[in-house]
Amino acid sequence: MFKESFKYYKSKNPPPKLDKVFDLNKDSDLKEFQIKKIELKREEKKKFFGLKPFNTWEVFEVAERPGLIFIKNPFTSIGQRYWAVRCLRDYSKKPNKANIDALNLVPESKEWWDMCQNNNNVLLLNKLRWVTLGYHHNWDTKVANLEMDCWGKSKKIFIRGFGQTAIFLLGGKTKEEKPIPVFLRSGDIVIMSKESRLAYHGVPKILQMDSRYWDPINESDISYINKEYKEVVNICKDDESWKPFGDYLTYSRININVRQVLNRGQKRLSNDESENIT
Repeated sequence: MFKESFKYYKSKNPPPKLDKVFDLNKDSDLKEFQIKKIELKREEKKKFFGLKPFNTWEVFEVAERPGLIFIKNPFTSIGQRYWAVRCLRDYSKKPNKANIDALNLVPESKEWWDMCQNNNNVLLLNKLRWVTLGYHHNWDTKVANLEMDCWGKSKKIFIRGFGQTAIFLLGGKTKEEKPIPVFLRSGDIVIMSKESRLAYHGVPKILQMDSRYWDPINESDISYINKEYKEVVNICKDDESWKPFGDYLTYSRININVRQVLNRGQKRLSNDESENIT
């Protein structure tokens, strides 16, 4: 069922019907997809850079998928801009591993983002598919996901994206289980824990967005920033400096997967554990 659903939503001709895709913006979908809205009772008075006040967050839990949680865009517009700059300009730099390393397109003395901007190199811009920070999974080992993750059932995956809207499929532990399709708009977060941590998942299609969630900037959101954020925030505030990042978000999607690898108090993986992912 997972493969069939993936192919269906990936299809261009004919395009898929989207009426069965869960929409976080439609309250009527909650009952149909057996999704419960979680009431946040905790009052958080402290402000965090790039995030909306905690008591305004909208959080949803899926009954059929224990441990699967959706958070509807908790980022401010400056928060979305900040992460776009960090991902495109900073996280793409060496020594972080990237798919374009094997293509030898970026000399050791150059940076991918700078080369794309200096030469308006659209081909190079589109070549970058992924970058890994931290432990890197060796995709050539052919080790099955469920097998590889058996030691990490209690750990979580955090998925967030910025830019165009994605159709996200969340299946079960086997490919025979029918997946739940969900619209993920810019800033939306998925948390996969418990049983859903080991579920098959993927993004078969990217759609044109219905709103630019990083516009406009609210000046009150940048009135309390720490020094560590100022250099990037200055880029986000300046129209000319921000333009190439905004253009990228308009026509693409940045997807960030954060995987918990270590247990609390653990500083590194054992040799046996690291063999499968580094």
